[in-house]
Amino acid sequence: MRYLILICLTLASFSAASAQMTHEETVVRATYAKFAYAAKLGILARYAQTAGGSLPVPEGLHTPADIEKGMARELPSFEFRGFSVGNTTDIEGIRWDTFASKPNGDLINSVRMQLPFRIRTSTSDNTTNMNYLSLNWSRTQDYNADWSMPARKVLEEFYHPDAISDAVYRRYAAYTVTVKMDDRQRTYQAIFLFGRHPDGAEAVWPIDHVLGMGSLNYVVDNSIYPQTAVGDTSSGVARNQRVDFHCRHQVGLDCARRSLRRNHFQLRHPRQGPAKGAANSR
Repeated sequence: MRYLILICLTLASFSAASAQMTHEETVVRATYAKFAYAAKLGILARYAQTAGGSLPVPEGLHTPADIEKGMARELPSFEFRGFSVGNTTDIEGIRWDTFASKPNGDLINSVRMQLPFRIRTSTSDNTTNMNYLSLNWSRTQDYNADWSMPARKVLEEFYHPDAISDAVYRRYAAYTVTVKMDDRQRTYQAIFLFGRHPDGAEAVWPIDHVLGMGSLNYVVDNSIYPQTAVGDTSSGVARNQRVDFHCRHQVGLDCARRSLRRNHFQLRHPRQGPAKGAANSR
């Protein structure tokens, strides 16, 4: 009975925490989760190419345990604290560098990639692309711009007639985030802006200069798993996370290729067409 009460209290605390999370915070966390998911696909794609002979086998990557250890090291993880959510009018007079860290120091380069796949089912035979990210650390000290201006000056750029977005942003979610990857980590500030497009659809604009501007937008705006495999690409992280990419201990490097299969789908590299990539600009 005592254990039953303890379990009930634990579940109640989880439920309360979820109920207290704002919509904005939920979107932020889901976006970073999808970013990490895209990076995981990138690692698996590289392992699959290694298993297929397209790439040389890295030193120290020979057994399933090596693969699991390598993935755990290379996969980015994110920890959040200090969420502040409200109307953008509430922060107009506060310095912009309070909400966004400059692209200085340790940064994560993200290269956006596409891996072509042939997907066969009992009723179709299609070629599609899997979008993913390839990440690595870099370091720069060359950015010296003054970000002490009030946030209002930055927010006004979104209301300019030449702004790249037609949305009107009225809400924000600012936070401190720690990213860990490859035995390195960095803690910094970032912010999301929330608004509406003219047609009423929600608009979300992530501003994270350590991951690079556009990196989070990329995973929000693009399907990560092959479109043919998931059907509807609008369901985001929840649908993508149905796929299990855990390498089993009874297989070797080929587990990466096998992990890129979902149910009855057969995913194969087409003979032509190497992976394409475009470097992300900060």
